[in-house]
Amino acid sequence: MNRRTFVSVSATLATTAFAGCLSSDQDGSQSSDGESGDPQSNDENGPVAPEDAVEHYDRAVELLSKNGEKFDEVRQQMILGDENIDFRATTITSRTGEARSQLEKAAKEDDGSLEKEIKTLRRVATYQDALAQYDEEYLKLSRLINTGLDYYSNGQYQQAITTLQNAKQQVEVTQSALDDVEEELNAIRDSSESADVGNELRDELLVAGDDNAEIREELRWFDQLVPARIDEIRGEQTLESATNAFEAGRYSSARSQYADAENYYVSAETQLNHLTIKEETAYLAGLVSDSDGLACRYGYLSDASDKMAQASQAMQNGNRSQANQHIESADTYLAMRDTC
Repeated sequence: MNRRTFVSVSATLATTAFAGCLSSDQDGSQSSDGESGDPQSNDENGPVAPEDAVEHYDRAVELLSKNGEKFDEVRQQMILGDENIDFRATTITSRTGEARSQLEKAAKEDDGSLEKEIKTLRRVATYQDALAQYDEEYLKLSRLINTGLDYYSNGQYQQAITTLQNAKQQVEVTQSALDDVEEELNAIRDSSESADVGNELRDELLVAGDDNAEIREELRWFDQLVPARIDEIRGEQTLESATNAFEAGRYSSARSQYADAENYYVSAETQLNHLTIKEETAYLAGLVSDSDGLACRYGYLSDASDKMAQASQAMQNGNRSQANQHIESADTYLAMRDTC
């Protein structure tokens, strides 16, 4: 199993931006009897408001829609597995700042017709700010995990451990950022209940809630899995050191280190056996399958380490024949590891 399988970047990165679902649709359309509609009334396209207010409102919609396009672009890069995504929260927040300015101007020109819609769009801007911060934190987490596993693959064990420890801390930061996203999502739901924003926005609110639930489960999975991978790295580092000691004839040291390696693998396996996913989607089911494969490997590695500890003890006692039997058993377990 490729050591990097478990960190294939999530295709469920939160991207719902909503701005494309919001539009004033102010076209001065006539009523069904051919007369011009009352500028204070609502038609099938939405509330009618003063032209200057509409102009600023639509400009805000345009800015937030561009943010939506950026979020979608990032999502597609994630789906394609691009590990070099160039995303900065400031790209989004600079537009939301300008959108707020436009909404402020719209509010000053408005006669009250767009009041609820302006309020909702302000919530969308705040939501996009939170979402941008979350995306930035999530991408940082992904980079830390992938970098840590790259170090591991290259045999740079201490760098790998340090980087994955930083990733463990980053999980908490990312979870906190997701909390902020969900808080703003709920605020938009409340605001949109009374605003003339159409069914498309409301449908997307439901989808976004489902996406966030899956992402939260993924972050919980990372939070539980990263420590197991750290124990795995410590186990392999110790196993190599033990083998060097064994080959150098330092059997007492080898026995002690093989026992330590076994403990690391047992700890890693135990953590994976306690992994929990509340609601399994197809994506999360793949993560669970990957962790099951790792747990299988850890079991065989702990058994192999135990057998090598016994072989070291046998060599220390001068019983080479018994030591060879234990070594053969260890080799069998190591071969079985590749069947997981």
